[in-house]
Amino acid sequence: MDPIPDRFLFVWTGRRFPYFARLAIESALIAEPTAEVELHLFGDHPVGAPHFEAVRRHDRVAVHAVEVGRVFDGLGVDPRALAIAYDRIPATAASARSNLIRYAVLARRGGIYLDTDVLVLRSMADLRRHDAFAGQEQVFVVDEHRVAGELAPWMIAPTAAWAAAWGLRRLDAALGRAVGEPLARRLDPIWLHTQLNNAVIGARPGAAFARRLLARAAEVDPTIRYRLGPTLISELVRADARDVTVLPPAAFYVVPPSYSFRFFTGGPLRLPDATRVLHVVSSNHGALLGALDEDTLRRRATRGTYYALGAAIAERARALPARRAVAA
Repeated sequence: MDPIPDRFLFVWTGRRFPYFARLAIESALIAEPTAEVELHLFGDHPVGAPHFEAVRRHDRVAVHAVEVGRVFDGLGVDPRALAIAYDRIPATAASARSNLIRYAVLARRGGIYLDTDVLVLRSMADLRRHDAFAGQEQVFVVDEHRVAGELAPWMIAPTAAWAAAWGLRRLDAALGRAVGEPLARRLDPIWLHTQLNNAVIGARPGAAFARRLLARAAEVDPTIRYRLGPTLISELVRADARDVTVLPPAAFYVVPPSYSFRFFTGGPLRLPDATRVLHVVSSNHGALLGALDEDTLRRRATRGTYYALGAAIAERARALPARRAVAA
């Protein structure tokens, strides 16, 4: 059986293309010197956006326009059902539409899909021997129920524990010392549980797991937040994990999304050797990430891990080979 192709897959929509998205792509090129990068565009395209044009100039980057009317064809799942699901998603819910597009691109092309709010820190070449892989993260146990509009007495204790632990760690970040960390760790088992996230997924072309994602996506309500994302992938793996390798939180989601502020404040994080990717959760930090540039990374390098690592990646990206000509 052939390995997962040596390529990274990104999906984007919108006329803007912020610096953090460029940095994610450049981090992948640096971490895997032989890998190709494919950037798949749907909806509005960022043609002319400075950081998009900079990405296009890299030698190992190819840009593809997604034909939404054909993207679900020939994947072993009813394309009409997937098209109906896609059309049901409001145009303003770009992340939900992106979920369907990423599963289709992954099933067709194969490779390692990455969200654009990541930094790739080290090679994932050894993971390419799997048929498919995804990673766990630690999340607030109430979250899925809260998003679904559910309220129940059992939610009180984990919510209180989460709020207390969050406050302690926020204070520690402000002080630059782990004063509240021992107590916060004692609270963690009350509010944390483990599920999968779909910000990083690897698969061979036509992998059974990618087809299962598409098939189930055509059956659920695509208008519910997260239903096509972490909820969907977690549901599939709970039902059957035989066709996917599941990696622990340290691999891609070393910090729970509730604590993603730690990437930007409180000084450097001690990252495990197993950490391949930082996922910094752009939905929590839209304004901060949207305003970033290389100078800001350098100025804030001592404040947080994302800034320090991003500044180093930006410096190394200057040496990435450029293609001789960019097609219109």
